[in-house]
Amino acid sequence: MAKTPAKSDQAPRKGFFAGLFDLVSSVSFALTVLIMLGALGIIGTVVPQRPADIPAGMDEAFATNLRDFLGETFAGIASTLGFDRLFTSFYFLGLLLALALSLIVCTWRKVEKLLRKPTLGIPASGTMIDLPTNSSAMEVLNQLGYRARGDAVQAVVERHKWNLWGSVFIHISLLTFLLSGFLTWKFSEHDEVNLAPGPEVFLSEKLLPGATAQISNAELVRDPNTGVILEYRTEMKVYALGEEIAGGTIRVNHPLDVAGVTIYQTNMQDDGLGLGLAARPASISAEPPTTPDLTVLNGSTFFLGGMPIAIEVMNPRDLSGKMALLSVGGNMMPLSIGKSAKVATPRGDYDLWYLGPNETIITGLTLKRPAGMELFWAACVILSLGLVIVFLPFYHRVRLSKDDKGNWLLMVSGRSDMAMDEKREKLIARIKRLGAK
Repeated sequence: MAKTPAKSDQAPRKGFFAGLFDLVSSVSFALTVLIMLGALGIIGTVVPQRPADIPAGMDEAFATNLRDFLGETFAGIASTLGFDRLFTSFYFLGLLLALALSLIVCTWRKVEKLLRKPTLGIPASGTMIDLPTNSSAMEVLNQLGYRARGDAVQAVVERHKWNLWGSVFIHISLLTFLLSGFLTWKFSEHDEVNLAPGPEVFLSEKLLPGATAQISNAELVRDPNTGVILEYRTEMKVYALGEEIAGGTIRVNHPLDVAGVTIYQTNMQDDGLGLGLAARPASISAEPPTTPDLTVLNGSTFFLGGMPIAIEVMNPRDLSGKMALLSVGGNMMPLSIGKSAKVATPRGDYDLWYLGPNETIITGLTLKRPAGMELFWAACVILSLGLVIVFLPFYHRVRLSKDDKGNWLLMVSGRSDMAMDEKREKLIARIKRLGAK
């Protein structure tokens, strides 16, 4: 009959939370989560991602593009599994949370271990040496310049322990990257603006104060057979203090970056209504214009000859806009359809005619400034520091003990076997010199 082991011989069973703690802090768990995140990242790169704030009119266009790119079957699978909005899906965010928990637990355990003082004991292996007569382990290590812990028969010391904190810095940097991403996702500033092709106008006083933009072309592309919207395109240049700082064509999923602010294409209206204007140099006498040569949106501030001019219909309830109100250099002046006002600008005087409402294409843009960028760059610095420290071979532990047979054993361990072999030989030579004195 098999003998039942005594209770004292049995390993203590861990509780559920202790086992879960060990699982989350294990390297295999972290690697599994990273592999899954990497696989989902590849899928998210291949499968077109549906913008979170995609306008209703673009839903069908996005679905059509997805089917054209992946085929009917795979597009259906991608939509069902949420691969077209993968980076905001519950399983992707859940994996990020699992990775964060694993990093927190691993970091806490690593820090706890690094804060412990080295324990005394006889090394499992070591180099047998002879100490000076009547010398103790503590005395020898102290004479070698160490501040050791121990007694007469065993002593231990650690040098350059900071060299072990590189992995902690790497863990902290990864956690900081995750926190930066969370702040960007939840706390980014944004602003919605509507612009029309025409003169230079102020862009966003909220996110880009003082910056101006000029739309040279805005185009709404439709399928010639079905009329379904395929794409929005906006060609824009952005200026600061009169100098161009950015420019390009903005499309859905192809934004424009300007001084830390990202400009996204969100919608477009090809039958919008703006205010038609015509500007003529005052020195040129001509017949009153009948067609506008520039169109601005109601309530916008545009530039004429370098002078900012605000314009809006005087009565917001008057949809025909028969009367507009100009604001030039702090002066307000009403202007009815077919009438002009003389505007003095740094580049000369102009006659500005108001010709009433005029059809135009209106492009809707979303400006976003991500939060957490300071944390992102801090994470880069911490990661670089951690990578430098983790590969340095300075840390080493010296243990000197007398075994049960009365032999002195010296063990030197550290980050690099080659460096430790050299360190051990030097210590042995120094101990021999102590005995020769």
